[in-house]
Amino acid sequence: MKKIAVLFLIMMITLSCSSDDDSIRSQLSGQWRLMSADLMNFGSQDTIDYSGDNIIYNFKNNGKLIITGNDDIAHATGEYYYKINNNQQTNDPNNKQENNLYVHINNTAWALTMTEDAMTLSTSYVDGPALNFVRK
Repeated sequence: MKKIAVLFLIMMITLSCSSDDDSIRSQLSGQWRLMSADLMNFGSQDTIDYSGDNIIYNFKNNGKLIITGNDDIAHATGEYYYKINNNQQTNDPNNKQENNLYVHINNTAWALTMTEDAMTLSTSYVDGPALNFVRK
């Protein structure tokens, strides 16, 4: 009976983790238009306005990201693969940031904050840019 209880517990933990990842991927899925980029410049922040450009990050449910119209603020136009987790480094399971989510694109961990129709991908934790999007 104990073995069945342990197996049931393991199964529930596995299913709950998978469903959270799927839920986040589902929320992220779709087309996002880059509106601005916040850049840190010697202690001050500069904002570049991209609202007049048509730079689209199209996140697919299968882990593929298609970027179009980009002038290379972060990623050139093309196809990339992404994954979502709570690690800044993809290969270090001990580097979990419990309340943070990261989207890993091209070996860079972008901190993810998202509402229904707005999203920020940020590398400000290493003085990198923060990209601000709206859902298209």
